[in-house]
Amino acid sequence: MIGGGGAGGGNNYGACDHYGGNSGFWIIKHPYTVTPSTEYDVVVGAGGTAPAHAGNGGAGGDTSFDSITVLGGTGGIGFATGSGAGVIPTRTPGISKTGLVTEGGSSNFGIGGIATGGYTGTAPVGYGAGGYSNDTAGLGGTQGVCIIEW
Repeated sequence: MIGGGGAGGGNNYGACDHYGGNSGFWIIKHPYTVTPSTEYDVVVGAGGTAPAHAGNGGAGGDTSFDSITVLGGTGGIGFATGSGAGVIPTRTPGISKTGLVTEGGSSNFGIGGIATGGYTGTAPVGYGAGGYSNDTAGLGGTQGVCIIEW
């Protein structure tokens, strides 16, 4: 399972620092005892929504299976003004990867978006990947996923 990826923050046309979104938290091969003929709730976290222009990116949604929940990635910080210093949002290393300045964080199930400069970039692919941040709006993260084996 992995939570939805956070969206990249937007910027005011290159005026300040801005950051990509973080990947969602993930868990792999977690044992869980199930009862035959029992229904279990599954929720898949949506990718974070990018701001319309300069501003912070939205957080990704949480993904859950019954009582197990993994968190979505935090959105990247953006700036609507030409002043101030950025604070990079963080997650616990090894559980969620932090966006690197303008690039989105990658997960075990997806590759974060990569800003190529100015107003363009490569969208995140896969599940739970963070969106990049560019000189205007940034880009949303990708949805999470829940894979069940028995």
